[in-house]
Amino acid sequence: MKKITAILLTVCLVLSLSAAAFADGESDIEIPDDWKMLYGSSGSEGGVYYTICVSWGEMAKKDFGISLQCEPAGGGSANFYDIATNPYNVGLTCDCYFLDGVNSKLPSHEGEQLEDVRALAPLYPSTIIFVTRDPDIKSFSDCDGKVIHCGPSGGIQNEIPMAAAEVFGIEYTPVYGSYNEGATALQDGTVDVMLASAGHPIAAITELETTVDSCYMFGFTEEESEELLAAYPQYISATIPDGCYKNQTGDILSVCSYSMLACNVNVPDEVAYALTKAFWDNYDQMYAVASGLGEKDPEELALCARTPYHEGAIQFYEDNDMADYLPETAHVDAFYAEYVE
Repeated sequence: MKKITAILLTVCLVLSLSAAAFADGESDIEIPDDWKMLYGSSGSEGGVYYTICVSWGEMAKKDFGISLQCEPAGGGSANFYDIATNPYNVGLTCDCYFLDGVNSKLPSHEGEQLEDVRALAPLYPSTIIFVTRDPDIKSFSDCDGKVIHCGPSGGIQNEIPMAAAEVFGIEYTPVYGSYNEGATALQDGTVDVMLASAGHPIAAITELETTVDSCYMFGFTEEESEELLAAYPQYISATIPDGCYKNQTGDILSVCSYSMLACNVNVPDEVAYALTKAFWDNYDQMYAVASGLGEKDPEELALCARTPYHEGAIQFYEDNDMADYLPETAHVDAFYAEYVE
């Protein structure tokens, strides 16, 4: 009886120590000490990027003891630059910027080649939508000479319409600010069109629909999309399904870039593996505080295809029966063979 009691006490002690170790963020993945403090490139405080980054950091700390210091940041291309130039920066950006970086055409950093960013996990398609109160504006081509509220300066919502204007040979006057400010400007008539890019529905637009009698929504026509994507292969076609907004009259065809979690190529494989695992293992908790993520869907891995994946992340997908969902260009050699001359 004494032996049994001793064994039980030993088991309880081991379990207690294991639980304590787990609570402190320890796991069977060994994180080097100098990689336990990272910086998180997010977005404006309170926005989707910032919310996801903070939640991701909490999960990485809980599961692996990795502290992710998330500070409000510029989002988009600014985050891509930070991640490309600082191995200790991880965070959120869009997959389209990799080709810009490789070709030394990243906005605000043209002439500087940046190719050290790697994808960890897809988040959601940042799909462009245009909203107007003018029934004669039915496509982007109709925006020639108009005033467009383009959302916050420096994001994908600025860069896609600038690229489209170049392709289609039109000019517009951009105005910058929050999406809420854009909705107010459209309501007041100080702009002709507002645009937004994120997971849909976007709160600023649904709130606008409650304050105006009617508004009209569009993306890019099929012909516009084909021409734009031929010139800018880093973007992909996308559809905003009918029912996202009260004033929708059907599916809206548009163009998007995929938001993603990313890190520098020089991040150790085990750290990239842990950051990827923290995201997927805790997806439901993150979705609860950042519904812009959408429901968990490994098939989105194939859609986030304009940036090669980190080898540590690829190993995670292979270990968890998700590798079949990766794009054919997940490995950097395959990516360069497909997209880079």
